Amino acid sequence: MLPKVYKIMKSLSQTQYNLLLFMVVALWGSLYVGNRVILGYMPVLWLLFFRFAISAAVLIPITIQRGFLQPQRADWPRFLLVGGVGYFASNALLTLCTRLTNASLASLLNSLSPVFMLVFAYFMLGEKITPRKVIVIAVAIGGAAAIVGGPGNNVNLWGLFCAVASVVLWSFNSIFMKSLTAKYDPLTVTAYGMAVAAVFSLPTAFVESAVEGADVVWALEPALWMAFVALVCTAFAHMMWNFCLAHQEAGHCAAFYPVQPMVSMLLGVVLLGEKVTPSFLLGSALIIFSVVLNSLPARTKDNPV
Repeated sequence: MLPKVYKIMKSLSQTQYNLLLFMVVALWGSLYVGNRVILGYMPVLWLLFFRFAISAAVLIPITIQRGFLQPQRADWPRFLLVGGVGYFASNALLTLCTRLTNASLASLLNSLSPVFMLVFAYFMLGEKITPRKVIVIAVAIGGAAAIVGGPGNNVNLWGLFCAVASVVLWSFNSIFMKSLTAKYDPLTVTAYGMAVAAVFSLPTAFVESAVEGADVVWALEPALWMAFVALVCTAFAHMMWNFCLAHQEAGHCAAFYPVQPMVSMLLGVVLLGEKVTPSFLLGSALIIFSVVLNSLPARTKDNPV
Protein backbone atom coordinates (compact mmCIF):
# COMPACT_ATOMS: atom_id res chain seq x y z
CA MET A 1 0.00 0.00 0.00
CA LEU A 2 2.68 2.52 1.01
CA PRO A 3 4.77 2.09 -2.19
CA LYS A 4 1.61 2.71 -4.30
CA VAL A 5 0.83 5.89 -2.37
CA TYR A 6 4.44 6.99 -2.69
CA LYS A 7 4.36 6.46 -6.47
CA ILE A 8 1.24 8.62 -6.82
CA MET A 9 2.95 11.49 -5.00
CA LYS A 10 5.51 11.88 -7.77
CA SER A 11 3.04 13.90 -9.88
CA LEU A 12 1.33 16.17 -7.36
CA SER A 13 0.07 19.66 -8.19
CA GLN A 14 0.83 22.65 -5.98
CA THR A 15 -2.63 22.47 -4.42
CA GLN A 16 -2.10 18.80 -3.63
CA TYR A 17 1.25 19.58 -2.03
CA ASN A 18 -0.45 22.17 0.15
CA LEU A 19 -3.13 19.70 1.21
CA LEU A 20 -0.46 17.11 1.95
CA LEU A 21 1.50 19.57 4.10
CA PHE A 22 -1.68 20.49 5.99
CA MET A 23 -2.41 16.79 6.59
CA VAL A 24 1.13 16.06 7.79
CA VAL A 25 1.14 18.86 10.34
CA ALA A 26 -2.39 17.90 11.42
CA LEU A 27 -1.17 14.37 12.09
CA TRP A 28 1.62 15.80 14.25
CA GLY A 29 -1.07 17.67 16.14
CA SER A 30 -2.87 14.40 16.83
CA LEU A 31 0.41 13.01 18.13
CA TYR A 32 -0.02 14.95 21.37
CA VAL A 33 -3.31 13.24 22.13
CA GLY A 34 -1.84 9.78 21.50
CA ASN A 35 1.21 10.56 23.59
CA ARG A 36 -0.94 11.65 26.53
CA VAL A 37 -2.59 8.22 26.57
CA ILE A 38 0.60 6.20 26.05
CA LEU A 39 2.56 8.08 28.72
CA GLY A 40 0.15 6.71 31.29
CA TYR A 41 1.70 3.30 30.62
CA MET A 42 5.40 3.97 29.97
CA PRO A 43 8.18 6.57 30.47
CA VAL A 44 8.87 9.20 27.82
CA LEU A 45 12.05 7.75 26.33
CA TRP A 46 10.51 4.31 25.95
CA LEU A 47 7.73 5.98 23.99
CA LEU A 48 10.34 7.60 21.73
CA PHE A 49 12.18 4.30 21.28
CA PHE A 50 9.07 2.35 20.25
CA ARG A 51 7.96 5.15 17.90
CA PHE A 52 11.30 5.21 16.09
CA ALA A 53 11.95 1.46 16.16
CA ILE A 54 8.54 0.52 14.73
CA SER A 55 8.83 3.20 12.06
CA ALA A 56 12.30 2.04 10.99
CA ALA A 57 11.23 -1.62 10.98
CA VAL A 58 8.43 -0.77 8.54
CA LEU A 59 10.22 1.71 6.28
CA ILE A 60 13.68 0.17 5.80
CA PRO A 61 12.38 -3.02 4.08
CA ILE A 62 10.35 -0.81 1.73
CA THR A 63 13.45 1.17 0.71
CA ILE A 64 15.23 -2.11 -0.06
CA GLN A 65 12.26 -3.59 -1.93
CA ARG A 66 11.90 -0.42 -4.01
CA GLY A 67 15.58 -0.52 -4.93
CA PHE A 68 16.40 2.88 -3.46
CA LEU A 69 20.00 3.85 -2.86
CA GLN A 70 20.97 2.73 0.66
CA PRO A 71 23.18 4.92 2.90
CA GLN A 72 26.78 4.80 1.72
CA ARG A 73 29.63 4.61 4.20
CA ALA A 74 30.81 8.16 3.53
CA ASP A 75 27.31 9.51 4.24
CA TRP A 76 26.67 7.70 7.53
CA PRO A 77 27.78 10.74 9.58
CA ARG A 78 25.01 12.70 7.87
CA PHE A 79 22.42 10.06 8.75
CA LEU A 80 23.74 9.99 12.33
CA LEU A 81 23.19 13.74 12.44
CA VAL A 82 19.63 13.42 11.14
CA GLY A 83 18.65 10.64 13.53
CA GLY A 84 20.69 11.56 16.59
CA VAL A 85 20.23 15.31 16.55
CA GLY A 86 17.11 15.95 14.52
CA TYR A 87 14.84 13.10 15.59
CA PHE A 88 16.15 12.00 18.98
CA ALA A 89 17.69 15.09 20.60
CA SER A 90 15.01 17.56 19.50
CA ASN A 91 12.20 15.33 20.77
CA ALA A 92 13.97 14.55 24.04
CA LEU A 93 14.69 18.24 24.71
CA LEU A 94 11.10 19.25 23.99
CA THR A 95 9.86 16.59 26.41
CA LEU A 96 12.30 17.81 29.05
CA CYS A 97 11.01 21.36 28.55
CA THR A 98 7.47 20.15 29.18
CA ARG A 99 8.60 18.53 32.42
CA LEU A 100 10.54 21.56 33.65
CA THR A 101 7.96 24.17 32.70
CA ASN A 102 4.60 23.37 31.15
CA ALA A 103 3.07 22.10 27.93
CA SER A 104 1.76 25.53 26.93
CA LEU A 105 5.23 27.09 26.88
CA ALA A 106 6.63 24.08 25.02
CA SER A 107 3.90 24.27 22.38
CA LEU A 108 4.22 28.03 22.02
CA LEU A 109 7.99 27.92 21.51
CA ASN A 110 7.66 24.90 19.22
CA SER A 111 5.44 26.99 16.94
CA LEU A 112 8.45 29.25 16.32
CA SER A 113 10.06 26.53 14.17
CA PRO A 114 9.11 28.30 10.90
CA VAL A 115 11.18 31.33 11.88
CA PHE A 116 14.32 29.26 12.37
CA MET A 117 13.62 27.18 9.28
CA LEU A 118 13.34 30.36 7.22
CA VAL A 119 16.70 31.58 8.51
CA PHE A 120 18.46 28.22 8.02
CA ALA A 121 16.97 27.90 4.51
CA TYR A 122 18.35 31.34 3.66
CA PHE A 123 21.89 30.55 4.78
CA MET A 124 22.08 26.85 3.86
CA LEU A 125 19.98 26.67 0.70
CA GLY A 126 19.93 30.24 -0.56
CA GLU A 127 16.12 30.50 -0.39
CA LYS A 128 14.81 34.06 -0.46
CA ILE A 129 13.04 35.57 2.54
CA THR A 130 10.10 37.29 0.82
CA PRO A 131 7.60 39.70 2.42
CA ARG A 132 4.85 37.11 1.96
CA LYS A 133 6.79 34.46 3.88
CA VAL A 134 7.40 36.87 6.76
CA ILE A 135 3.74 37.92 6.91
CA VAL A 136 2.45 34.36 6.66
CA ILE A 137 4.70 33.08 9.43
CA ALA A 138 4.02 36.10 11.68
CA VAL A 139 0.24 35.65 11.35
CA ALA A 140 0.50 31.89 11.91
CA ILE A 141 2.63 32.29 15.04
CA GLY A 142 0.17 34.89 16.32
CA GLY A 143 -2.59 32.36 15.85
CA ALA A 144 -0.63 29.67 17.67
CA ALA A 145 0.05 32.08 20.53
CA ALA A 146 -3.65 32.89 20.79
CA ILE A 147 -4.56 29.19 20.94
CA VAL A 148 -1.86 28.08 23.38
CA GLY A 149 -1.95 31.16 25.59
CA GLY A 150 0.81 32.58 27.75
CA PRO A 151 3.60 30.62 29.39
CA GLY A 152 2.02 30.84 32.84
CA ASN A 153 3.91 31.17 36.09
CA ASN A 154 5.90 27.93 35.94
CA VAL A 155 8.79 29.17 33.78
CA ASN A 156 12.13 27.50 34.36
CA LEU A 157 15.25 28.88 32.65
CA TRP A 158 16.59 25.39 31.93
CA GLY A 159 13.20 24.41 30.53
CA LEU A 160 13.21 27.51 28.35
CA PHE A 161 16.71 26.65 27.12
CA CYS A 162 15.64 23.08 26.30
CA ALA A 163 12.64 24.32 24.30
CA VAL A 164 14.68 26.79 22.26
CA ALA A 165 17.41 24.18 21.67
CA SER A 166 14.78 21.67 20.54
CA VAL A 167 13.27 24.11 18.05
CA VAL A 168 16.68 25.13 16.68
CA LEU A 169 17.80 21.50 16.27
CA TRP A 170 14.58 20.42 14.57
CA SER A 171 14.61 23.43 12.23
CA PHE A 172 18.24 22.82 11.30
CA ASN A 173 17.50 19.13 10.80
CA SER A 174 14.62 19.85 8.42
CA ILE A 175 16.83 22.00 6.21
CA PHE A 176 19.72 19.52 6.45
CA MET A 177 17.39 16.68 5.40
CA LYS A 178 16.31 18.72 2.40
CA SER A 179 19.94 18.85 1.25
CA LEU A 180 20.34 15.11 1.92
CA THR A 181 17.34 14.28 -0.30
CA ALA A 182 19.30 15.67 -3.25
CA LYS A 183 21.14 12.33 -3.21
CA TYR A 184 18.82 9.94 -1.35
CA ASP A 185 15.12 9.31 -1.67
CA PRO A 186 13.09 10.99 1.14
CA LEU A 187 11.87 7.56 2.20
CA THR A 188 15.45 6.38 2.72
CA VAL A 189 16.35 9.50 4.73
CA THR A 190 13.30 9.01 6.95
CA ALA A 191 13.80 5.27 7.44
CA TYR A 192 17.44 5.34 8.45
CA GLY A 193 17.05 8.56 10.44
CA MET A 194 14.41 6.76 12.51
CA ALA A 195 16.68 3.74 12.94
CA VAL A 196 19.49 5.94 14.29
CA ALA A 197 17.05 7.69 16.62
CA ALA A 198 15.89 4.31 17.97
CA VAL A 199 19.49 3.33 18.69
CA PHE A 200 20.03 6.56 20.64
CA SER A 201 16.71 6.20 22.47
CA LEU A 202 17.18 2.65 23.77
CA PRO A 203 20.06 3.14 26.27
CA THR A 204 18.62 6.42 27.52
CA ALA A 205 15.25 4.71 28.02
CA PHE A 206 16.89 2.11 30.28
CA VAL A 207 18.57 4.91 32.24
CA GLU A 208 15.26 6.75 32.63
CA SER A 209 13.54 3.61 33.90
CA ALA A 210 16.35 2.96 36.39
CA VAL A 211 16.34 6.53 37.71
CA GLU A 212 12.58 6.96 37.95
CA GLY A 213 11.70 3.36 38.75
CA ALA A 214 9.03 3.33 36.03
CA ASP A 215 8.30 0.27 33.90
CA VAL A 216 6.59 -0.28 30.56
CA VAL A 217 3.07 -1.66 30.92
CA TRP A 218 1.31 -3.00 27.84
CA ALA A 219 -2.46 -3.15 27.40
CA LEU A 220 -4.82 -2.94 24.42
CA GLU A 221 -5.36 0.82 24.63
CA PRO A 222 -1.68 1.90 24.63
CA ALA A 223 -0.86 -0.74 22.01
CA LEU A 224 -3.47 0.63 19.60
CA TRP A 225 -2.37 4.22 20.22
CA MET A 226 1.27 3.20 19.78
CA ALA A 227 0.46 1.65 16.40
CA PHE A 228 -1.22 4.90 15.33
CA VAL A 229 1.55 7.12 16.71
CA ALA A 230 4.39 5.05 15.23
CA LEU A 231 2.94 4.11 11.85
CA VAL A 232 0.79 7.14 11.00
CA CYS A 233 2.11 10.12 12.99
CA THR A 234 5.78 9.13 12.78
CA ALA A 235 6.61 6.86 9.82
CA PHE A 236 4.00 8.12 7.36
CA ALA A 237 3.94 11.78 8.44
CA HIS A 238 7.72 12.20 8.54
CA MET A 239 8.09 10.49 5.18
CA MET A 240 5.52 12.90 3.70
CA TRP A 241 7.25 15.87 5.34
CA ASN A 242 10.62 14.90 3.87
CA PHE A 243 9.01 14.31 0.49
CA CYS A 244 7.46 17.79 0.56
CA LEU A 245 10.76 19.33 1.67
CA ALA A 246 12.48 17.67 -1.27
CA HIS A 247 10.06 19.23 -3.78
CA GLN A 248 9.02 22.53 -2.16
CA GLU A 249 10.80 25.51 -0.66
CA ALA A 250 11.52 24.97 3.03
CA GLY A 251 9.96 28.33 3.90
CA HIS A 252 6.71 27.31 2.19
CA CYS A 253 6.60 24.03 4.12
CA ALA A 254 7.45 25.74 7.39
CA ALA A 255 4.46 28.07 7.17
CA PHE A 256 2.12 25.12 7.77
CA TYR A 257 3.78 24.23 11.08
CA PRO A 258 1.49 26.33 13.37
CA VAL A 259 -1.46 24.19 12.23
CA GLN A 260 -0.13 21.66 14.75
CA PRO A 261 -1.31 23.36 18.00
CA MET A 262 -4.66 24.16 16.37
CA VAL A 263 -5.30 20.50 15.58
CA SER A 264 -3.99 19.41 18.97
CA MET A 265 -6.40 21.70 20.80
CA LEU A 266 -9.29 20.75 18.48
CA LEU A 267 -8.76 17.05 19.18
CA GLY A 268 -8.62 17.87 22.88
CA VAL A 269 -12.10 19.36 22.51
CA VAL A 270 -13.46 16.40 20.52
CA LEU A 271 -11.77 13.48 22.30
CA LEU A 272 -10.97 14.79 25.77
CA GLY A 273 -13.93 17.06 26.43
CA GLU A 274 -11.93 20.29 26.63
CA LYS A 275 -13.77 23.60 26.11
CA VAL A 276 -13.78 25.80 23.03
CA THR A 277 -12.58 29.29 23.97
CA PRO A 278 -12.73 32.62 22.07
CA SER A 279 -8.94 32.62 21.88
CA PHE A 280 -9.03 29.20 20.21
CA LEU A 281 -11.46 30.48 17.57
CA LEU A 282 -9.37 33.62 16.98
CA GLY A 283 -6.13 31.66 16.77
CA SER A 284 -7.64 29.11 14.41
CA ALA A 285 -8.92 31.87 12.13
CA LEU A 286 -5.46 33.46 11.98
CA ILE A 287 -3.76 30.13 11.22
CA ILE A 288 -6.26 29.24 8.50
CA PHE A 289 -5.81 32.72 6.99
CA SER A 290 -2.03 32.25 7.00
CA VAL A 291 -2.35 28.86 5.28
CA VAL A 292 -4.62 30.31 2.58
CA LEU A 293 -2.24 33.24 2.05
CA ASN A 294 0.73 30.89 1.86
CA SER A 295 -1.09 28.74 -0.71
CA LEU A 296 -1.82 31.59 -3.12
CA PRO A 297 0.46 31.62 -6.18
CA ALA A 298 3.02 34.38 -6.53
CA ARG A 299 1.80 37.10 -8.88
CA THR A 300 5.05 37.45 -10.85
CA LYS A 301 8.42 35.80 -11.00
CA ASP A 302 10.14 39.10 -10.38
CA ASN A 303 7.97 39.89 -7.36
CA PRO A 304 7.36 36.56 -5.55
CA VAL A 305 5.25 37.97 -2.71
